[in-house]
Amino acid sequence: MMATEPDAAAVQPMDALFVLQIIIDAIHLHRQCVSGELAWVRLGFQLLSFNVVVLDAEIPLTVADGNGDELTGQVRKGKSCMFRMHADALMDAMEASPLEWVNIQNSWTVYNHAGDAVGLVQGGVVLSHLGSSLAPHLQHALAAFTAVVSASDVVTLTPDNFKSVVDGSKNVFVEFYAPWCGHCKNLEPIWETLATSFKHVDDVVIAKVDADQHKDLSTEWEVNGFPTLKFWNKGAKYPDPYDGGRTEDELVAFVNKAAGTNVRAAKPFSHVVALTESDFASIAQDPTKHVLVEFYAPWCGHCKSLAPIWDKLGAVYAGDENVVIAKVDATATGDLANKFGVSGYPTIKYFGTGASDAEDYGFGRDLPAFVEFLNEKAGTHRTVDGGLLPTAGRVESLDVVINAAGEFTKDTLNNVEKVVEGLEGDALKHGNLYVKALKKVLAKGVAFVDKEIARLDHLAKDANVSPAKKTQFQVRKNILEALKKKQ
Repeated sequence: MMATEPDAAAVQPMDALFVLQIIIDAIHLHRQCVSGELAWVRLGFQLLSFNVVVLDAEIPLTVADGNGDELTGQVRKGKSCMFRMHADALMDAMEASPLEWVNIQNSWTVYNHAGDAVGLVQGGVVLSHLGSSLAPHLQHALAAFTAVVSASDVVTLTPDNFKSVVDGSKNVFVEFYAPWCGHCKNLEPIWETLATSFKHVDDVVIAKVDADQHKDLSTEWEVNGFPTLKFWNKGAKYPDPYDGGRTEDELVAFVNKAAGTNVRAAKPFSHVVALTESDFASIAQDPTKHVLVEFYAPWCGHCKSLAPIWDKLGAVYAGDENVVIAKVDATATGDLANKFGVSGYPTIKYFGTGASDAEDYGFGRDLPAFVEFLNEKAGTHRTVDGGLLPTAGRVESLDVVINAAGEFTKDTLNNVEKVVEGLEGDALKHGNLYVKALKKVLAKGVAFVDKEIARLDHLAKDANVSPAKKTQFQVRKNILEALKKKQ
């Protein structure tokens, strides 16, 4: 459908352009005390260069892992770590010589055009080297950041460059759009994905024209509504109108056929597991997992509407190893659809732990309904934004012991350990965290609780931390909250 007058539809997030960023935290340098002797040092800096600066010398450090334990070691090229340094040594270094900090990563966060973290890319070593003044480096980094984020694989056409791009030397697919057009805004992320898919194909160009601004081009090429899509075959002077489907897959298939290419759509990262006949039984019917499966058809409108919700659901449970959000193309796996009685799309089935048969899901198809269903079935404590409820990790019988204690003593620890001996499964795992936290409190005092909660909050904000690790941080924080009343 074409729009001929302004549409107030909301701008959709861009899912096509992926930007590689190495992010530590933010743009600042600070110290946060986490014990009496050591200062936690974090350097906030965005580095968008892929150049590797070789480290000439090894630097002795004290390295902190995610559990709050401390290890001594040295930074070498290729090792991934964060670091601590004695507060006095830090101040001496700042006063005596240029400040040199090294951040070594072996993974990068991938972002989509909307700025959402969508996955991790492994490999590579990046060393960030700052001199005594942050300002020059900061300015350079921000300039690079702006340049990369504003970049696009879609070629913008104007009267000045139209003829040089659409000159018959390449296949050119052009969208004539208007900035106010709601349908154009909906197509924008899809058009970006299309361009990214063909970015490495030399004789294919994905382009766009602001036909509202450049009315001469709009008139020349008989554009009467927005968006209008036209395809110039290589060697052709005049375009063919495109009136087909406007999903990523449909547009990619069209260009492949027209240009004789064989490209796959560059889809954004998803935590949803795509199942096939060969792996369905091993994943969906894994007796140790809670698995929610969507049986869909590529042509199904309701399935397309459910897709973004399903992707969000996958992200919500990405930190739960025993929960799997999956999907299967029922039209490509007919035997599976027949086996599980799928007669319409989408059909959603739940496969519980130890269950031999699937259970029909018959509740709401919004995110809160799915989360409520899985929390009840899997015993999880997720919120719709992927966080954890305050109840996650808490063990009622241990909270009773903690609440009954006048103050934390060795006897309190003994009582907690006795209760933990009788626990099983997740309760036992969480009970051991109670014991560990209580031992820290007895050794360092109740002030440890607030400091450790602040540290865990800080670590959880790191974009490079996996969902599973963030879940561990939140569970430990919830358990520490049970100890706060004694302060």
